Amino acid sequence: NHFNHQKVQDIKQILFNPGRRKRPNQILIILRGAPGSGKSHLVQLIKKKEGEMGNASDIRILSIDDYYMTEEEEDDERRGSRTQNYLKQMIKCLKKTIADGLHNFIIIDAENCDWTSYNMFYQVGSSMGCAVYTIELYQTFDICFKQSQRVRSEQEIRKSIELLDSYRIGERHELLIPTA
Repeated sequence: NHFNHQKVQDIKQILFNPGRRKRPNQILIILRGAPGSGKSHLVQLIKKKEGEMGNASDIRILSIDDYYMTEEEEDDERRGSRTQNYLKQMIKCLKKTIADGLHNFIIIDAENCDWTSYNMFYQVGSSMGCAVYTIELYQTFDICFKQSQRVRSEQEIRKSIELLDSYRIGERHELLIPTA
């Protein structure tokens, strides 16, 4: 096992008491995973739990899916270019969300499979005083392809899985393990 166990914790430790009472004031959770790996589903589960604990108004979700409002067909290269523009917009939104101080629990719902996009969010959050946690979701290609409802190409999904496998967070940053 290549993880530093002191940097890995169960997400329950920040969602439920007694750990919840001791959690940092400003939390940023960055999700990493290929298309179809379950990121958006997990975000909704976390949001639901936060709501049940009385924190529904403090949670802010920044999702790349919110930027993809059209159903138009496009090739992988064009989609990649749009994604980079959307990620830049998400960074601006993250900076404003943290600076405004209206939400103390922020979740980034985007692939973040490559180091560059992940690190942009991480650097903004940590430099602006957030406790930054990462959740990595690993699924097989078959599951990701099925769950992405064929919106993403086979090549895109394989590339995302390869990028995710090439850079693991466990040794470098706080990693949350989502459990039932």
